[in-house]
Amino acid sequence: MKWIKKNNITDKRSVLLGDYFLRCFIVSGIISKEFNREESNIALVKFNKDYLDEIKNLIISPSTLPMLCEPAKWGDKKYGGFLENDILKKEIYTKATSNKHKIENKEFLYNSVNYLNSIQFEINIDLLEFLAKKGNSLLYTNEDISESERLQQAITLKIAETYKNIPIYLNTHTDWRGRLYTNSFLFLIKEVI
Repeated sequence: MKWIKKNNITDKRSVLLGDYFLRCFIVSGIISKEFNREESNIALVKFNKDYLDEIKNLIISPSTLPMLCEPAKWGDKKYGGFLENDILKKEIYTKATSNKHKIENKEFLYNSVNYLNSIQFEINIDLLEFLAKKGNSLLYTNEDISESERLQQAITLKIAETYKNIPIYLNTHTDWRGRLYTNSFLFLIKEVI
């Protein structure tokens, strides 16, 4: 099979990344994979019924994950950020429903967000390996954490493990006051210098 390169990401890498995400859920026990006897490359994915209540809290939206390519640029007639935003046309800022604020000098806002979106990050492998050696107990000091929190912790670490050798970008947006936020919330990152 020949892999085609798109935006610095090969199709093979995309398939491998998808497989890693599936493994995140398998490792945590949330889902299981059963292979078809006739066709060994086709698998049936089943949710573990013991975790149905927790699954509601652990849904990972693709918009909370780092991007593998630089986010699209914002401009007066350009919808930037996630690549699908060219179709969805979500604004660069969240609007307050109770007032009619208007943002002026959007060019400064576009430049700031475009600059932040262009910064390349990587997973902090030293921190990830430290947490793997010391156990996840360092993430929570309280031993009485819920099973849902324990699963969220395992998934977060598995996501960091998945991205550990891949340059990533954090998609940024703002609110109507001009405060900047990242959509991704991975915590094991450092800027690539």
